[in-house]
Amino acid sequence: MKKRFIFLFFSVLVSQAYADDKKGLKETRKKSFTEKLFFTGNLGLSFGNSTNILISPGLGYRVSNKLGAGVGYSYGFNSDSNTNLKVSNKVHGPRVFALYKLMPNLYATTRYEYLKQKITNEDLVSGAKLDFKRDSDAWYLGAGYRLGGLGGIGFGIEILYDVLHDEESFNSEALSFQGGLSYGF
Repeated sequence: MKKRFIFLFFSVLVSQAYADDKKGLKETRKKSFTEKLFFTGNLGLSFGNSTNILISPGLGYRVSNKLGAGVGYSYGFNSDSNTNLKVSNKVHGPRVFALYKLMPNLYATTRYEYLKQKITNEDLVSGAKLDFKRDSDAWYLGAGYRLGGLGGIGFGIEILYDVLHDEESFNSEALSFQGGLSYGF
C-alpha cells in the first residue's frame, strides 16, 4: 500500500510540474535525448581508526527546463575498530528522485530510497562474528540550493525531511542536510 501511494505521488508530482512548465517543455523538445540527461551524485571518503566511504551516483532526465526525474544507487560503508572489537556497516540500495526548479538556484526535491543494511560485529580477540541485516525505506521531501554553473557543474545543499521516518529507520533523525554535485541540470 505504501509503495503504491509513493508511486502515485511521484506520478502526480511529475505530471503537475510537466503541465506547469509548457514554455520550458517546448524549449526542451528541441534538445536531443542525450542533451536532456543530467548526473547527480555524492562521494565521501575518510580514513583512520574509522573508515567511511559513500558513493551515490544518479542519472536524471530533464522533462522540461524546470523538471527533472531520475534513478540512482547508493553504497555506504563504515568500519570502526578499537583494541578488541571491529564493527562494520554496509548500506546499499536504489533510489528514484525528482527535482523542480523554483528559481534559477532554488529547487524542490523528493526522493524515495530502499536500502539494505548489514552490520558485522567481530571480536578481534576470539574471532567471533555476529551479523545483523535489515531493510528500510525513506521518502524525503525538501528543498535545495545549487551553487555554481561552471561548465554545467554545480554543488547543491539540501534540507530534507523523511516522511516515513520511524524507530526502525537507519537515520536517527527525520530531518537531514545533504550535499552533492550535479552536472547538466
